[in-house]
Parts: sequence; structure tokens; C-alpha cells
Amino acid sequence: MSQRGETNQWLYHAGLLLAQTPQGQDDIEHRAQQVAFERAAALMLERGLVSLLRELDDTRAWDVAHWREQLAGEDIAQAELSQIKSLLTDGDSWLSRFMSCLDAIDGRPSGPVAVSSTASMIATSRRTQRDTLDEAADALKTLAGALRSTNEEW
Repeated sequence: MSQRGETNQWLYHAGLLLAQTPQGQDDIEHRAQQVAFERAAALMLERGLVSLLRELDDTRAWDVAHWREQLAGEDIAQAELSQIKSLLTDGDSWLSRFMSCLDAIDGRPSGPVAVSSTASMIATSRRTQRDTLDEAADALKTLAGALRSTNEEW
């Protein structure tokens, strides 16, 4: 399978999980199912993002466990990677919110992400984890398409 195909597959599977996530029921069994589906979708979205990094730059060995450190620690000259890096460090971006959500789901300490503005923090506190995951899934699909087209132009 091509790297592009792998990226699409991760994003597609995450979308399927989000579409199947039980909502609106407050009993313990449905809440546990919802948490499991959301966690799996979040991890698949992260894998999709790492796969996109590999797709855009096959000269680096992008590691699923350390891609944030790799992106933050290296001098990134490629425009597409710089755009992802800036989204990661912008505390008000969808990617920053997604990383905070992923850290909470996965029990990781928050990474080197910029502190968001007070207005953003208030807005984020009203958002559900599901809202953040839906936003990330849509934004990542859009970003992948945009970055692919700019990457292919050159």
C-alpha cells in the first residue's frame, strides 16, 4: 500500500469509529463504549497524522511515539512540515486542541504546546472531547488534501 493510501486508510477508519460512537445515553455501558470508540478514533487520527508526515517527507523516520519531538526539535525547511509545526505550537489551533485531547485520552503529559489564550481556554472547556475529535478529523482530511496539492506542485 502506498503511503498516501495508508494515510487515507487511517483517516477513514477514524471516521468510521466516530460515526459509530454511541451518543446521548447516560448508562455506564454506553458511556464505556463511547470512551473506547473515541480513544480508538483519536489514536487512529494520530496515526493518520504521522502517516501524512511520512507521506510528505520520506527522508526522516517519523516515529509514532516521538513525532512531536521530531517535528519540534528539528530545523524544518519544508513548507508543508512547517505548516504542521506551526499548527502544533499555536495554542488556538485545532491541532493543538487535538493534541491536548489525545494527551488526556492516552494519559500522556502535555507536550511542548504553546499556552492558549484565555478566550480559547474558555471555549475549549465548553467543547466536548467528541467535538474536538470531529473537528480534528475534518481538519486533518482538509489539511492532507491541501498539503498534498502543494507538495505535488513542486
